[in-house]
Amino acid sequence: MATISPAAGVPFKIDFLTKEVVLSEIKVQVHGPTGPVRVDFDLSPRGGKGVFVPDEVGIYELTVLNEDEVVEGCPVKVRALPDVSKIMFSGIDPCALGSIVEVVINSNGVGGGDIDVTAYSPTGRGLVCPVKVEDGVYAATFQPDEAGEWSIAVTYDEEHIQGSPFTCHVYDPHSLKYSCHLLRCPSPPTEKTRLG
Repeated sequence: MATISPAAGVPFKIDFLTKEVVLSEIKVQVHGPTGPVRVDFDLSPRGGKGVFVPDEVGIYELTVLNEDEVVEGCPVKVRALPDVSKIMFSGIDPCALGSIVEVVINSNGVGGGDIDVTAYSPTGRGLVCPVKVEDGVYAATFQPDEAGEWSIAVTYDEEHIQGSPFTCHVYDPHSLKYSCHLLRCPSPPTEKTRLG
């Protein structure tokens, strides 16, 4: 089974193994997950070539018919995967050591695949984050246990989504030092100081 992105056209080629083919009797059909798909193809006495464009994620079946009979080797199945560049993730704000960090990913309706989230500590240790999905929104959490820059890898069917890996700056709230200078302002003028 071939795997492609739905935005890409799927080219195909037909070779005739005999010269006794009547071109008007050759038909090509493609059925997608929810029904028939438009096919563009051209035939010559030696064969033909064509293309179809998947319009959704799922399995497509390409069938060639000769005199309304399915040609041997058909149907050919093609799996259309989503365009991972459509999956959006807004990034992660800086957070405190030991806090729960939530990674929220909007699939923008691409569906049909697995989203995995792995958080890598500043020392390179990977934490696999459990992912929950609800209404096309994926959420994963992790609890950073090292201060520094974390790398968050978000993959869809083992391919990084747009912008992945992301960074998350983790700080240790106990190691921060605050410096506060108190400014002394003169007291407001009184009636006496204004006149005198």
